[in-house]
Amino acid sequence: MRRLVSDYNIIIRGHADIVLEFERLRKTVVQHVRQNELAEQYVDQLDIKIALLVKNKITLDEVVKHQKHFGGHVGTLLSSKDISSKDPFDLKALNKTSRRKLEQYQELFFTLQTQPQYLARLFKRIREQRLEEKDTKRIEQLTMSLFGLAQKRREEYWLLKLMARSLREEVDGCATLQEFTRGNFFWTKLFGSFVRSPRDRKFLKELLGTVIRENIIDNEELDLESDPMQIYKSAINNEELRTGQRSRRDPNVTRDMALKDQETRATFIHNLQDLRDVADQYFSMLEEVLHRMPYGVRYIVQQMFEELRQKFPYESQEQLLQVAGHWLWRSYIQPALAQPQHWGVVDRGLSNVMGRNLNAVNKVLGQVAAGRLFGGEDLYLQPLNSYVTEAIDRLQDIWVNLIDVRDAETYFEIDEFNDLFARTKPTLYIKLADVFAIHNLVIDDLPTLCPSQDDPLREVVRELGSAKNNENELLHVSSTEITLTLNPKFHEQEGKCHRPHESNIPNYNRS
Repeated sequence: MRRLVSDYNIIIRGHADIVLEFERLRKTVVQHVRQNELAEQYVDQLDIKIALLVKNKITLDEVVKHQKHFGGHVGTLLSSKDISSKDPFDLKALNKTSRRKLEQYQELFFTLQTQPQYLARLFKRIREQRLEEKDTKRIEQLTMSLFGLAQKRREEYWLLKLMARSLREEVDGCATLQEFTRGNFFWTKLFGSFVRSPRDRKFLKELLGTVIRENIIDNEELDLESDPMQIYKSAINNEELRTGQRSRRDPNVTRDMALKDQETRATFIHNLQDLRDVADQYFSMLEEVLHRMPYGVRYIVQQMFEELRQKFPYESQEQLLQVAGHWLWRSYIQPALAQPQHWGVVDRGLSNVMGRNLNAVNKVLGQVAAGRLFGGEDLYLQPLNSYVTEAIDRLQDIWVNLIDVRDAETYFEIDEFNDLFARTKPTLYIKLADVFAIHNLVIDDLPTLCPSQDDPLREVVRELGSAKNNENELLHVSSTEITLTLNPKFHEQEGKCHRPHESNIPNYNRS
């Protein structure tokens, strides 16, 4: 019996060590992500400074000053001391007032995480205000921080719920399907941050890497030029290089005349056949790996289709599915196809010829994803229209399979009541500056977030008071990052503990 007890204690200690190590690694990941964000800001600003320097708009001293402002080197943007911090925040080290403020922030962030209607309203307001890019980028970063960069299943679940709720808000506000397709919504920017993960990069490399490597990079003889004039001029150049004599063919002809040239016409037909074959390999690969596409991506597309179907019941389901699929293409797949070296799809840069070939493939795939045939502006691609028609039907079948996913509660094994009864409360590792920035964001747009005067969030914000005062109150916290244990709002009165207001519990039934 003693041996069993001893073995049990060893197992418990081992499990605790694993949990602690996981949390330590998660914090390290979050910090390195933030270091990358700072590095991106540094590089972007440096590019601008160098461009201005080249144009003699600024001096070299200002470029050097910019570098010193960021610490002299991109590697020092986030010190190793910050990354190695094991206990960035200890509630016991604070006085009673400071401790209560942090507890109230824990209540605020729990509310914002688990009740997506608040931030969804804010996102809609942001779009209506047409804020500058740097301001929307900052709010995007704050939102990702609020959800711990979606590093854990729980945070990913709630972030997906937020994007789905924001999607619903925007669809409800659109009078026509065309208005939705033309919309530039904030939640799509958040989706862009969400899919910049190793998981999505791995999938995109699996989807696109082999096709690009075998057809674009390794096939040096490939030429997908579809402009007859360019093919005609290349034929003249090749003839002159081969014979060492001036060609008898007139270089100053129209495209129609160029296409009548026998060699040009044969090359033109051959190039279109190659273009069709390469595009077809992409669809085959998408069918093969579709089941491995990250759940979150498929869930958002499925939610988009369902929301559009309810908002526009008079539109055909094929058309609505086309809209959802085309959005996925533009937001998720096309960026990685257009710049594969930036997404880790390929391990090397592309030559000019490779880039031109890839652009040609991208154009055909984009036309299929948009569900449109080539028109007058792409006259010499019109011979591909019979193939495009077949590919559109094929892609429709792919989209049908793509949105065939389980609901989020089933997939993540989470629902809105988990946090109320969980033994271990969720934690959030966040920069102290972000805490106050999110607080200010809520205060500045409180009427938008809480149209009703008796909204429970207003009480939380009222108890928190001024973000500036709280910042002064917590000045003595030495670390720049803290760990918050998120809790629903409980009130203790006369020894009784009351459950949260029922309006605090999310309701996913569409009204």
